[in-house]
Amino acid sequence: MSHENFRLALFASGNGTNAQAIYKARQDGRLGPISPQVLICDKDCPALRWGQDLGLASYLVKPRDYPDRKSHEQAILDLLQDHTIDLIALAGYMRLLTPLLVGAYEGRILNIHPALLPEFPGTEAIERAYEARVPFSGVTVHLVDEGMDSGPILAQKKVDLVPGQSLDDFAAAIHRVEHQLYPATLASYAQKLAQA
Repeated sequence: MSHENFRLALFASGNGTNAQAIYKARQDGRLGPISPQVLICDKDCPALRWGQDLGLASYLVKPRDYPDRKSHEQAILDLLQDHTIDLIALAGYMRLLTPLLVGAYEGRILNIHPALLPEFPGTEAIERAYEARVPFSGVTVHLVDEGMDSGPILAQKKVDLVPGQSLDDFAAAIHRVEHQLYPATLASYAQKLAQA
C-alpha cells in the first residue's frame, strides 16, 4: 500500500450524497492522502449515474446476477484487486458484508451511520431516533466487521433533536454532519495508516 496515496473504493446503494461529499473533499484538498478511484453499486441508483457522469470507474454488481453472496462478493473483490484498492468507504451501501470481503480488507473498510452507535443500529436509524423523541442523536464513522454496525468507532458527532423539529429537518441536519465528518475521518484514518 502506497503511503503517499490510498486508493479508495466508494460503495453506494442510493443517492450517493456521502460518496459525493467524499469526492468533493478530495477536490477541495480535504481528503489527505486518499484518492477515490472506483464506485461500486449493488443496484441501479442515482449514485451510479453520478459516478458515470463524473467519469469515475463505476460498476453495477447486482446480487441477483450471482448464485450466492460469496460469488457476488468475489466479483466485487476481483474488481477491487483489479484497481489495486487500499481502502473502502461504505457510503449508504445497504448490504452486510461477508467474511470474504471483511477479511480481505480488515481494518480498511469504513462505514457511516446516521445515529450515535450503539444506539439505533441497522436501517431507518434517523426515523427511529426521531420517533423515540431522543434529545439528540448524531453520526458515527466506524470500521466494518462482520456484524451489523458493530465495528470499532472512529468518530462521532452529536446532533440535537430540537423540540417541534420535523423529521425532514432533523434528517437534513444529520446529513450535513455526515458530509463533514466522513471525509474528515477518512483523511485522519489514512494519515494514521500511513504512519503505522
